[in-house]
Amino acid sequence: MLEPVPNDDLIKCPNCAELIRRNAILCRFCEKGLSKEHFRSCPYCAEYIRVDATICRFCRSRLPDPSSLFNINNHPTIDKIFGPNLDINPREQQALAGKIKAKIQDKLSEQRKDSSGRYGDGVRQQVFEVIVRQALAGAPWREICAVPLEANNISEAEIEAEIVKRTEDIKDKLPQTSVGNLCAIEPASLLQTLALSRKSGTLTAERQNKVFRGFFQEGRLIHARIGRLKGIHAVSELILTWNEGYFYFKSNEQLDDLDAQCLLNKPLDSILVECAIGEDLSKKILDNLPAGLDSILETVESFDELWREISKRDLHYIDGTVVSDEDKEEIAAMSMLFTGFHNTIKLVLEMMDYWSTFQSLRAIQLLIDNGLIQNTSSI
Repeated sequence: MLEPVPNDDLIKCPNCAELIRRNAILCRFCEKGLSKEHFRSCPYCAEYIRVDATICRFCRSRLPDPSSLFNINNHPTIDKIFGPNLDINPREQQALAGKIKAKIQDKLSEQRKDSSGRYGDGVRQQVFEVIVRQALAGAPWREICAVPLEANNISEAEIEAEIVKRTEDIKDKLPQTSVGNLCAIEPASLLQTLALSRKSGTLTAERQNKVFRGFFQEGRLIHARIGRLKGIHAVSELILTWNEGYFYFKSNEQLDDLDAQCLLNKPLDSILVECAIGEDLSKKILDNLPAGLDSILETVESFDELWREISKRDLHYIDGTVVSDEDKEEIAAMSMLFTGFHNTIKLVLEMMDYWSTFQSLRAIQLLIDNGLIQNTSSI
């Protein structure tokens, strides 16, 4: 049983008014940051995010360096901010509308109008591009972009014509059967291209002795699998670790080897954001180990006793996800791979083929943080 916390150690969260620990840097109820030392405001949606964040977990924008100001010349490109396939649901539309309006208005306010009272061609083209991308993503662009449309003398007919043109261009690039090399196109870009083309069919990618299988239905990635990895974990593995191999896409082909566990219940843009966060955290974990993937870790002598106590607690991974009871059992099994075998992390990842690389690395970091395994590479 958890020990009661003295009232003097509790304060009200300034955002949701729930009682939290006085020294908390993140509210466990509303999940909003509380410490200016560890958090900063997102330049797009104004929500509190971690200082070293590269993607806002609220509006999902890619973030510039904290020291840089919002400026057209030094800010990430529109492609990097929005992505070519920003897939949103109705709950996100209000937040997206505010983000787009603020972004466009900021850009407009930093530029001078010409003698006609309209904004220059460069700004007009940038605004035009933002609106087209929102339209391609299915956003209610007529409503949320009404002001910039009028300010830049952009007609709805222009936007609609550009949508038709780009959709046809993409379809022309993807015939009934497409074949390519993952050395030439990143997996994330490949998935976005297929989604934007509104294609239906199967994507197969092969690397060494592993095969990725994904099913698209009218541009939405519905199922995914790599061996024992299913659903979002299969997509994560493809995006984060597959930088070589071949792929082919066959239109209107059905898959028989995908079950309910392979189902993806999130839009592609949400999955890509999660994968980007996972990539950053994976790099952070490996950077903290002198030999990276070649590091050799060993369990401490009192592992069994320590784990029995630690596993009774409410544990969280490095990304804030709660460690489930099922995960705790898998982590205990993983620890056996670090007991007396002098296995490198790379070898352990290969043996943990039912977990993605990021799942395994965050579990390893959990064991390190709790003093259950130690680096013996230099011993």
